[in-house]
Amino acid sequence: MKALNQLFWSSRPVSWINTAFPFGATYLFITHHLDLTFWVGTLFFLIPYNLLMYGINDVFDYESDLRNP
Repeated sequence: MKALNQLFWSSRPVSWINTAFPFGATYLFITHHLDLTFWVGTLFFLIPYNLLMYGINDVFDYESDLRNP
């Protein structure tokens, strides 16, 4: 459970909206409706995308982040 908690916070949940909103807003603007693609895409850009993007970034940037907080 501790590992899941660390994974969650390392994914920077405050920043999740920065990836989900542009997708959702653009999709809604273009299609004018909320369908399965909208919901799946928005959820993808909320959770798994950010877990991968920030998690991988933190693994490879760990030393640099320590030097430049």
